Amino acid sequence: MRVIFILLIVANVMVLAWGQGFFGVPPSEQGRDPQVLNQRNQHAIIPGKIQNKSSNSS
Repeated sequence: MRVIFILLIVANVMVLAWGQGFFGVPPSEQGRDPQVLNQRNQHAIIPGKIQNKSSNSS
């Protein structure tokens, strides 16, 4: 009974590690192109000074 319990724990840890991507690309990320996701909507970001609404109204 103890051996079965230890095998279940080891199997659970292995499935968790596989799902988190410790053995390569995780299943949830397969087929995605990370460069496209990083470059999306870069034109919408405008660096500049932060303006407070309270300072503009006075």
